Amino acid sequence: MKFFNKQLIVLFFLAVLTISINAMEAEKYEQCEVGLFEGLPSETKEKIATFLASSDNFGQALKCLANLSQVNKQWHEMLNDKRTLKAIAKALDNKDKKYFLSVDKWIFLLAAELPGARKYLLEQHSIFGEYIIKRHLEGGLLQVFSLGMIKGLQLTEDQIVNLIRLLLNLGMDINSTGIDNNTLLHYAAKYNLPKVVSFILAQSNIDINIIEYDEAQTALDIAKEKGYQEIVKLIEQAEVKK
Repeated sequence: MKFFNKQLIVLFFLAVLTISINAMEAEKYEQCEVGLFEGLPSETKEKIATFLASSDNFGQALKCLANLSQVNKQWHEMLNDKRTLKAIAKALDNKDKKYFLSVDKWIFLLAAELPGARKYLLEQHSIFGEYIIKRHLEGGLLQVFSLGMIKGLQLTEDQIVNLIRLLLNLGMDINSTGIDNNTLLHYAAKYNLPKVVSFILAQSNIDINIIEYDEAQTALDIAKEKGYQEIVKLIEQAEVKK
């Protein structure tokens, strides 16, 4: 019995240590000291891209840059300059070969946190219209989901909602489909993202009955199969309202 209690104590302290390490890692990204990027402007852009590409948590790293731009005027101006954003995206495209994203798709992911990137994409849309939506942005978000990159990049639910909101403002159909006829709702159910599911279900023209081709499932079927009860409840409530 004493041995069993000792084991419990050891496991408890290991759990506390793990939580503390994770908290320290998150705090490092949140603070995101300017010293991480010391150097000439051109070198700074390269270092930002390296920081994002080499990070185990792209979502947190991106959030840290957004925090920097809010508290530092020089950083705010730099991260809202479209030339800087394009340079960062090009550097990301060169450095990170895991995801095979184009420059425009990297800028789109930067738009999850950086207003300057959103402004740039709105300007691009005014020039190229639906082409940039279908080819680069909408396809980019579906690609991030379909290839499992959403897990690798560790984008937060708020960041994903920001990207979907941007696409909707640019005219995306919330029921757009990607590989095997999967919609954003299918993917949000698959990856257990209740906040994203809620946002998608709040769209007036959402079709919750679209069936993907691989397993012939709706988003509700996927949530039930995986045992994601919160997602199941959200979709079932939406069915009743429809």
